[in-house]
Amino acid sequence: MALAKFAPVVGAAALVLSGLGAGSAAAQAPSLLCFSIVAQNQTVQLQQFCGTIGTYHFAVYGGTSSGPRPAHTYTGSPHSVTFPFTAAVGSNVCAELWYHKPAGGYESKGNVCDPM
Repeated sequence: MALAKFAPVVGAAALVLSGLGAGSAAAQAPSLLCFSIVAQNQTVQLQQFCGTIGTYHFAVYGGTSSGPRPAHTYTGSPHSVTFPFTAAVGSNVCAELWYHKPAGGYESKGNVCDPM
């Protein structure tokens, strides 16, 4: 069973939950987390569950399918996306969440990795 990896809100202490037997996790209050990633079986699942209401996109990298994902609107309800992603078994797949600022430009909301 894979455990989700979580990205901290910018400014918060980093949190990486490790798979069973793969290491330890730093303690952090769940309210500080903004999105998660699960990479397994050549598939990536991303979920955003907090943040300012508005437009975001994920940039995913670490395999041959690297690059930005289509923009999505976060409405305050969890937003999930699952898609095929080609990466070598054991290699890190990373995602970064980008907020589209209303006045223009982007703001990173953190990044996190999970081994495929």
